[in-house]
Amino acid sequence: MSNPAGKTLLPPRPIHGPERLVESRPNTSLQFAVVLTGLAILLLLAKAFRTRKIASTMGDSSQDNSHIESLVSQREQLIALSQSIRTDLSLRFGLAYLAKTTEELAHDRPLSNALGPADFQRFIEILELIDSVKFSAEEHTHLVTSDQVDWLIAIKSSVMRPEPQTRAI
Repeated sequence: MSNPAGKTLLPPRPIHGPERLVESRPNTSLQFAVVLTGLAILLLLAKAFRTRKIASTMGDSSQDNSHIESLVSQREQLIALSQSIRTDLSLRFGLAYLAKTTEELAHDRPLSNALGPADFQRFIEILELIDSVKFSAEEHTHLVTSDQVDWLIAIKSSVMRPEPQTRAI
């Protein structure tokens, strides 16, 4: 083998395959922030929808009690009145009031402050009577008098309306 040009020949370099592609790492913190923001927006929309749904289901329940009077039995009327009161409480004090028991309401300071001590005590007593009618297997509607029902409706109309929302400027 002779080298005519006087150059040194090098053997060909082996080809190991394509060069490795350097992958850029995705920005996971940005993706996480976007997902959290989306979830927060969905939760706010769900809460707003639920609040509007409750309000539209009951209408302006503090003014209209005709749906209660159209029910067949006095027991059904008392249960509907109790549900209507709890809906009004949730509109005034928040959705957590839909899940509160009468016993929990009896220890609730914001409700006590809104009604005043005497009215609050009477309110809880009447709700306990309605609960005994509601959860009893027998018809015990005689436990709740018409005066108590009228008083509850008056309290419901005057005190339990949602407070007007003011906007900060």
